[in-house]
Amino acid sequence: MKKTFLSFIMLACSSFLAAQAQTLSIGDFDSIEEWGEYGGNLYNGSSWECVPINLVYTNSGTQIILTKEELADMAGKNITAFRFTPYDGGSYQEITYNVKVYLAETNRTTFYKNSSNQRYLYFDVSRCEKLYDDVQIHDGYTYAYCDGAPIELTFDTPFYYSGNNNLVVTIIAEDADDTTPGIDYVNFYQTDLTKRAITFSSNKETFSNVLAGDRYAAKSGVSIENAPICQFSYTDGTPMAESWFSYVPTEDEDLQIEGYEAYQVETVDGSYAKLTRVAKAKKGTPLIVCQSVSPTVSPAEGALDNVSNNLLKVSDGTVSGGDNIYALAKKEGTVGFYRVKNTVTIPAGKVYLEVSAGANEVIFIDGMTDGIEQMSTESHVNTGDDAWYNMQGQRVEKPVKGIYIHNGKKTVTLIPQHYNLTLFISS
Repeated sequence: MKKTFLSFIMLACSSFLAAQAQTLSIGDFDSIEEWGEYGGNLYNGSSWECVPINLVYTNSGTQIILTKEELADMAGKNITAFRFTPYDGGSYQEITYNVKVYLAETNRTTFYKNSSNQRYLYFDVSRCEKLYDDVQIHDGYTYAYCDGAPIELTFDTPFYYSGNNNLVVTIIAEDADDTTPGIDYVNFYQTDLTKRAITFSSNKETFSNVLAGDRYAAKSGVSIENAPICQFSYTDGTPMAESWFSYVPTEDEDLQIEGYEAYQVETVDGSYAKLTRVAKAKKGTPLIVCQSVSPTVSPAEGALDNVSNNLLKVSDGTVSGGDNIYALAKKEGTVGFYRVKNTVTIPAGKVYLEVSAGANEVIFIDGMTDGIEQMSTESHVNTGDDAWYNMQGQRVEKPVKGIYIHNGKKTVTLIPQHYNLTLFISS
């Protein structure tokens, strides 16, 4: 009786947890779980047209673009798994390979193609978190001819998808210990979403190395294909915490991604650095970025933003601190430009401000100059403590009558004879 009751409880808990996870399919995923029920198309033609992996080669992979409209049900959710189903054309051997998965938000719906060398560019994943990294086994003996068991990649870390941008899925399969014959290669089913996937296949080079170096795809052995039939699992989401960092583009970049705001500093007025958003940045432009999504940026097309008034500079590795040198930092919960000690050298590639000597200890971020983006200290600076600063950016132990910065807000303190009164004024 106890065992039966315990089994019932475990089954109920399992059913409850399963109910919390939901799925979203791209294409008719359910119909291909058993061969014969789906009448859609396969990736026919050259073997390198296989999406998302290609087991004719020891190394393969793909990147897939899916739009926010297609993924609307997952907006504001945590993506926990990705799966796809193979069609086995007679490959009865066991193949072990290493698989990696990255997800990132993008503003693009197509793959960028360079006009000079006519080559497509893979999306950069160098700043993306790796969600899956494990060994997978393709076992042709476990199912019947032309049948396929779903390949499921359950993420080590859920990916929060804001739903405000499109999504790039990067799948890397490397170092296969065997491959399928070219005439019997493992194939996959495709949707009617045209030109949404770019392939990679090689017996000599890994996709990881390509993505870490020159990301322009080779002229041969690469194909632009329809998105594959696939499926996501997702659960209730937890938005990413907002983070700030300095950034210098390595190429002309399009930074118009919702939840990823890049800024230049045009003026420093008293205790505040006034910011202007930069949408299309020239290579080498020093910027500061506020990020609340996991993005991958793309090359800029068309006119670039004017940054001739940008006060930010890039360290070459020899810049030392001083009375007029400030670096982006977060101290006691407050993001701002803080004076760098003269014993500190700013690392190469990091952004800094150089202002008049004898300025304040901290320059707060304020900025609302071009009407594109407004950033008040109230919405973007939250100390989370009881620290007080005067209007010169200097921390004070106990405020007296006057105007101060407290918990990221301008605060007017009035000190009557018998009691203290603090009024919070939105800045």
